[in-house]
Amino acid sequence: MHTANIVFPHQLFAQSPLPLRQHPVYIVEEWLFFRQYPFHQQKIAFHRASMRFYAHYLETKGCEVHYISSQDELSDIRKLVVYLGTCSK
Repeated sequence: MHTANIVFPHQLFAQSPLPLRQHPVYIVEEWLFFRQYPFHQQKIAFHRASMRFYAHYLETKGCEVHYISSQDELSDIRKLVVYLGTCSK
């Protein structure tokens, strides 16, 4: 894969500067935001709900969205970047 948009919990903008319709969007529940510390469960729920809403919002706008849960091995950005670098899509 040559180009992809990677979006984290603090980057959920209605007017995004990213070319969201031109390249796939990967919304990532990254380990640092979800599992690094014993975060308050309401904070985790808020992040997850806002990210799921944003993924749905982008899909309704015609974007190709891939949601990566914090339980997924690819939620570690280091592994995701390697994975994206080896994709043939």
